[in-house]
Amino acid sequence: MLVFWLAIILASRPQEQLKPLPDAESFRVALPRMIGIFNSSLWRAAMHGDFLPEASEYTYTEKETITTRGLRGEQRVQVNVYDMMRGPEYWNYYRKQTSRDGSSLSDSEMERQDHQHQMFVDRMIAAINKSDAGSESTKKQEESRMQAEDNDVRSMFEIRVAGRERIDDLSVIRLELNARPTYRPRTDYGRQCQHVTLSVWTTEESHEVVRVTARLGDAFEAGFAVLEKEATISVERRMIHEKVWLPVRTEVTGRHDRSDGRRLGPAEHVIAEFSNFKKFTVDTIIRPAGMVQ
Repeated sequence: MLVFWLAIILASRPQEQLKPLPDAESFRVALPRMIGIFNSSLWRAAMHGDFLPEASEYTYTEKETITTRGLRGEQRVQVNVYDMMRGPEYWNYYRKQTSRDGSSLSDSEMERQDHQHQMFVDRMIAAINKSDAGSESTKKQEESRMQAEDNDVRSMFEIRVAGRERIDDLSVIRLELNARPTYRPRTDYGRQCQHVTLSVWTTEESHEVVRVTARLGDAFEAGFAVLEKEATISVERRMIHEKVWLPVRTEVTGRHDRSDGRRLGPAEHVIAEFSNFKKFTVDTIIRPAGMVQ
């Protein structure tokens, strides 16, 4: 009987492996979305958190673990917890820190965050009132820019189908993406992506990205941090509430803080884990005291 069941298992397993792998070119149309997921995490790492663009309709909890190593090899680990709250506008988000290394922040620290957030809201409202961001010409320019960027990455990368694997009992296709050495990017976005090598795990039919890992060929600087050459970025995504794919974990190595605007701090290894996703509704507003109601 044992031999019978072993034969059944062995007979069923190879079927998935023997299934022909899809053609690499069938994934080219999805390249902008794949590269966009990496790029969002790149900017998020450089900007010390910020929001998850893919989760712009959700509130969530973030646990951030930062590991640094000093000149003498000593290791320091800091764990921060944040609540991401939202307002009715896309830009109106509030990533409020609630604890540090297991201890709640003091009332004065909470009040300072609330004050800084209100200043951010006031600046954004003033900028929007002065701009023509909603004009038809501006919208057309933005659409044209995004189309040019999408065309750049679709043309830039060579795609290799590396195999079929399983992640959380989900069958996925692993792709290896490398920029063509002779390709000349036409956009700043394309030039930013030119020296990045990526591995992408994606569903076979819908091309939903389950995992991305990337290695930077050049240093990247923006916001409050510098990511060194050869820094790595990885993103894990899962289906949330059985209807939307969102990041649940990101990991970055080789990030250097630039808190004083000039001198770089030690290299950081940063892991961010996201949970407790809740759909934002128009009835949910951000209060100055930081509570979502």
